[in-house]
Amino acid sequence: MKNLPRYSICVGLGSAVLALLLSCSSDAPLLCIPSSHESYEDYVAKTTEFVSQNRRFSSEDRQTELKYNSPYEVKPEHPNGRGILLIHGLGDSPWTFRDIANRLAKEGYLVRVVLLPGHGTKPQDMIGVSSESWEKLIAEQMALLKKDVPQVWIGGFSTGGNLAYEYANKDESVRGVVLFSPAVELKSSLIKLAPLVNKFVTWLLSPDEKTGGVLPFRYTTVPMDAIVSFKHTMDAADDILSKARYDKPSIVMLSEHDSIVDTKSLIDRFDKQLTSPESVIIWYGNQPEKSFSNKVVSKPDYIPKERIQSFAHMSLTYSPDNEWYGRQGKYRFCRNSMSEEDYNKCMTDKEIWYGAWGAKHGNKISARLTFNPYFDWQMQKILDTLEAGAIKPDAYGIIEIVEPVEKSSK
Repeated sequence: MKNLPRYSICVGLGSAVLALLLSCSSDAPLLCIPSSHESYEDYVAKTTEFVSQNRRFSSEDRQTELKYNSPYEVKPEHPNGRGILLIHGLGDSPWTFRDIANRLAKEGYLVRVVLLPGHGTKPQDMIGVSSESWEKLIAEQMALLKKDVPQVWIGGFSTGGNLAYEYANKDESVRGVVLFSPAVELKSSLIKLAPLVNKFVTWLLSPDEKTGGVLPFRYTTVPMDAIVSFKHTMDAADDILSKARYDKPSIVMLSEHDSIVDTKSLIDRFDKQLTSPESVIIWYGNQPEKSFSNKVVSKPDYIPKERIQSFAHMSLTYSPDNEWYGRQGKYRFCRNSMSEEDYNKCMTDKEIWYGAWGAKHGNKISARLTFNPYFDWQMQKILDTLEAGAIKPDAYGIIEIVEPVEKSSK
């Protein structure tokens, strides 16, 4: 995307951060993407066409930008009979999983990434969107995936992690879950007010005139309807995590200094509720003071040789080699609380430090970390966990999958 300018996401803390992280109705400004599809190819074709016609493009390279914001699949050269559906976060795009999808496909997995309704076009198109429409899409796409591969997994980032965990706990055929920064519990209690606030205002932070709230990979704001829908996913995942244990091999990745998610609470909760000894919880930060099970593995998030002081909410899914978000990436995320002089330094300084949103390194200017320096190690942990959840062929090379039989009404 040679004509894309270098961007900085400039969003304040507090209510603006809440707005970022967090069934069409008659109030929706556009017609809905068709909600039923005969195949994954049909879904991709119709959704891509919808995005093409309704997106507010942020660059001259529309074809590349369209690819970033449309659903896609990565087919393995040597299929292993396994597949995984991946779900992006609120205001994000399928681009979130490009690095992960390519690596999983190299190991034989059929990888599919969905576009949640209301995303990919412009923030106004999330007015009228509900969590039920997201759940319906996921159920449909999981059903289609199961037609093409005998073994399936599901995963997601942030809001997508909430949706993935909820679905996996309802579908016994899912072999396990892969969760990146799941937003099951937030640091801010303001989210509780979202349904009430939604009765009076449409936006906490309206789209700016210059960009329309759209950047190549994501929105910079979302309407209150979307925040309320996010809350529904959070409440559903929180309820399941509080009441039910999950016994399939699963992996959860959390950052101690996540500025949005209450990861210190979640590490404890997931450690108790993920009962499979093959499950893994990766903790990026200081060694946890509390004693956890062997499932918890930690890596330091302070890496001075790379000028990294902490990990951000979004950094876990991207490779250091990512062309936009990697070590030499074309993007740099700077805070809008800086003076104009500091902002310009943040965007141009070759010795910039990186960290979670709002992080500071003494008096030095810091940008938001957008990649995971442990990406290759993390991918191996993910692959090991998926392998642990796989059904192995018997002596004749046959994998038997038994569907539940409905009870007789007699």
